[in-house]
Parts: sequence; structure tokens; C-alpha cells
Amino acid sequence: DKLLDQWRLKTDMDPNYIHLNIVDQCQNLSLAIFGFIGFDYDLQTLDEYSTNKKNKLRLALSDFLKIFLVTIPIPTFLSRIYLKISPRYRHAMITISTYLNQIILQEQRKTPEEIDERKRTSLIASLIGSLQQDEKLEAIKPEQEKKGLSRREVIDELLLFLVAGSETTGSVLAWFIYLMSKNPRVQAKIKAELADKTQHGLTIDQIDSLIYLDYVIQEVLRQK
Repeated sequence: DKLLDQWRLKTDMDPNYIHLNIVDQCQNLSLAIFGFIGFDYDLQTLDEYSTNKKNKLRLALSDFLKIFLVTIPIPTFLSRIYLKISPRYRHAMITISTYLNQIILQEQRKTPEEIDERKRTSLIASLIGSLQQDEKLEAIKPEQEKKGLSRREVIDELLLFLVAGSETTGSVLAWFIYLMSKNPRVQAKIKAELADKTQHGLTIDQIDSLIYLDYVIQEVLRQK
């Protein structure tokens, strides 16, 4: 709703306004959703319109992914050297680590009982519940005797989740919006299905029953 309100505000102010950054905005939306669902944390990626500033986390994730893709075809030892001497990569990792440490700290402020209760439905609670109590002690143990995850491993898991999810989901969402704008008949059928199936709210079972929408998404993925 927040993103749609921002788009409507632009067109209300200028009926001829053309959105040229749909992909960026969809990636912002994906990050915001992942932040709330996975981490119970506001990554503030949808505030770009109101602040006229690019979100630091999204920029850092974008830089991280671009640099990572550059290193894929080169030998491992060269990629490690490249990453160590790249100021752009170091800056991106500092920014990302700052955000992820804030997410971890927010979760750690909760009581152990709250974390245990949330483990089944929250990624961050599950990871924090597995966090090692004494990293130095665990580090000297044989590999087969180690228990839990180190803070570095938790950060790596969160980073993988954000990079892998936001880029792909945001891209698919942007393609979906574009293709729906070109196919109003399909758009109307999706709206009709949603209106019919979600009259009393949206549940997991109802999402599974949205057959036409599922077919459309599969077609978007095929064309993408």
C-alpha cells in the first residue's frame, strides 16, 4: 500500500508522469516484505520517494551482487585478492553488516521465551535461537563437536536471503507489472479471481486456490 500510495502521489501531482524506475521500486518492495516477514524489521526501503535518497542497504546489496558476479569466472585466489582490495566491496559489506547487526540486536533484546515462540514463523528468531553462546569456546572445538551458528554465519545466512530473494523477486514483480499493463484482459481476470477468493481476508489455503494467478506468474517467469 505504501508503494502504491507513492506512485499515486506522483501521478496526482503530474498526470503525465512516467515511472522509469519500476525495477528499483519493486526490489525495494521485495526487501521491505522480506524485512517484515523474515526479520520483523523495517528496512525503510520504501522511504526513497519521501526522502529523495537512495536506500543505503539496497545500494550496498546491488554493489555486492555486481562485484560477486564479476568474481565468478576468475580463479578463487584471484577473486579473494580482488575482494580484499576493492573499496567498493568493503564499503558495501560495512553497510550490509551494519544493517544485519541491527536486525540481530533487535531480536536479541527479546526474551528467550519470545524467541522460542517465534522460531516456527520467523527466520531471524530461528537463527538467533541457534546463535552460539560462546564463540571462542566453540571455535577451538573439533568440527564435529561444534554446536550452533557463529555471528558471522548468521550474518552470511541473512545476507544470502536478502540478495537471493530481493533481486529475483523484485525483477519478477517488475515484469509482472509490465506484462499486466500490456494485457488488461488478464489483469481483469486476476482481479476477479482475487475478489472471489479473498472476500474474507487472505489465508495460505486461499493463496493456493488462486489457480489463474499461479498460471500467470508461471507465464511471467517463462517470458522473463
